[in-house]
Amino acid sequence: MMCSITTKGPTLGGFLIEFASWEWLFLSNIPTGILGLLFAWKYLQSTEKNSAIQFDLWGFVTVTLGVGSILLALGRMSELTHLYNPVNLALVAFGLIMLVVFVRIELTVAQPLLDLSVFRAKAYTYSVWVAMINSISLFGGIFLLPLLIQNVYGLNAIMTGLAFLPAALMSGIFMTIGGRLLDKQGPSLIVTSGLSVMAVGTLLLGFIGLETALWIIILLNAIRGIGMGLSMMPSTTAGMNAIPEKFVSRGSAMNNVFRQMSSALGIVFVSIYYEVRRNQITTTNGASMEEASLTAITEGFFVIAILIFLSIPAGILLGREHKKQKRLEEQTSSSQ
Repeated sequence: MMCSITTKGPTLGGFLIEFASWEWLFLSNIPTGILGLLFAWKYLQSTEKNSAIQFDLWGFVTVTLGVGSILLALGRMSELTHLYNPVNLALVAFGLIMLVVFVRIELTVAQPLLDLSVFRAKAYTYSVWVAMINSISLFGGIFLLPLLIQNVYGLNAIMTGLAFLPAALMSGIFMTIGGRLLDKQGPSLIVTSGLSVMAVGTLLLGFIGLETALWIIILLNAIRGIGMGLSMMPSTTAGMNAIPEKFVSRGSAMNNVFRQMSSALGIVFVSIYYEVRRNQITTTNGASMEEASLTAITEGFFVIAILIFLSIPAGILLGREHKKQKRLEEQTSSSQ
């Protein structure tokens, strides 16, 4: 349900920005957090401490330094010259080295922070990749569409928020439909169709112009929501079913980590591309800020669409691995 909930956030945020102030975007989390604490206190059962489990300190340190360094470097980039700044390059190199060290630690330590062994299940690996692409597409759109609607078309925050509402509804509806079809047909056709629909909707957003009607943009974003709903839940379910039951919690944690990391990196990459490309267009072509912003936004959608198109084979491979697992389970049950 993540994509449905996340795409409803901009709708509520648009009303808060229009009728209140930006501080309420953060203050609105307080009652939600309190409600979560109350539910946790009432319904979560206390468990005994397992002294045999140890915290993977060096794994935590290396992954924090690795991801933090890369994000810090990307956050320092807003112009083309920043891409080859020595400090930024050094931060990226250091981050990559730390991530390599982190992987080596996780493969050797007895109780890893993230159990990378779950990636031995190919179906799970493909499902994580699909989840990452969904996250990049989702948050890339959440970043680009408000810029398009407000900075280019000059509409208010309420219209920006309402533009996300049909996508949220479609993703929720088709997430349910995709879950039901998964039990009947397997993930191959559903996930592949979802990625294809999402790719087409994203690609068409790359062809919009200054004269494009707002309802067309809302429609295309709703089509993206349909694709996300069809591809996200079935792929995640099929991937979790591919790993042993005792590793399900580890697989779920790994899926969430990669989804959150891809979301953050996706927003950073798209924002950097937008800033660098817009400044380049205004400097070299002398275009207006609206024209430069529109070009950078549409090109950003093109980049995301290409990434989704290249990921469509992952849905096919996920379906093949799912069928192999089903046949293996049937043979095992028949032999017994």
